[in-house]
Amino acid sequence: QIPLSEPYFFVAVLVIWTATCWVDLLESFRYMSLWWHLQPLASTRVMAHVEDKEDHVLLTAADKTTKSVAIGMILAPKVSIALYLWVLGARWLAATTSFQDLLLNAVALAFITELDELLYHALVPEDIQVLVRSYKLSLVVGPEAVDGEATDDGVETEADDFWRSDGSVDGLGTDDERITRRRDRRLKYRVAGMVLTMLVIIGLPVIYIYHLQQVLPGYRWDVHAPCESRLDLLMTAL
Repeated sequence: QIPLSEPYFFVAVLVIWTATCWVDLLESFRYMSLWWHLQPLASTRVMAHVEDKEDHVLLTAADKTTKSVAIGMILAPKVSIALYLWVLGARWLAATTSFQDLLLNAVALAFITELDELLYHALVPEDIQVLVRSYKLSLVVGPEAVDGEATDDGVETEADDFWRSDGSVDGLGTDDERITRRRDRRLKYRVAGMVLTMLVIIGLPVIYIYHLQQVLPGYRWDVHAPCESRLDLLMTAL
């Protein structure tokens, strides 16, 4: 009952494990991009600039040192941990000796990825959690952004001051045309991102099983047929 004797079943389990790690990686990459694209400070006397809003605190700019610390000491280690955890998890699943334990180990790995959030919600006081959630990152994105538009990922965008008095933008047409183009462009990006995600979470387990796994070096997939005939014999006896 080693996982490599049933490659399709094992690939399905590895796809679930890869998708679990991929969610953490995407979150880290998104925040790395947000920190990197924060506006530079006009003054070198402060490390960051924040604005108090009604329901949140908005970080609008940061110096290079603050960006480097946030990315290098928080987000980059988080990415490294997620990648290393995926490698160890895939090897642990490949070394499992039964299908029942394979499923239990997959659930245990998913629990490990959620352990930091569990400890955070269990140990950190609720008022501090509310304070942490109130902090947002602001990103100035250019002509296609709407002034003060709030997005779903904790980012508030701000547009440059280039509006005409008739509601149009230089080279972009009216508001409706601009919004339509922006919506179409975002849809294309999201579809491309979805296709890329599917390729990664499906292709990476296949590549790992056939080329990267070190549990059974030189494995030639010669276990499936004997195991299948043995199972057929046991089922016939029942």
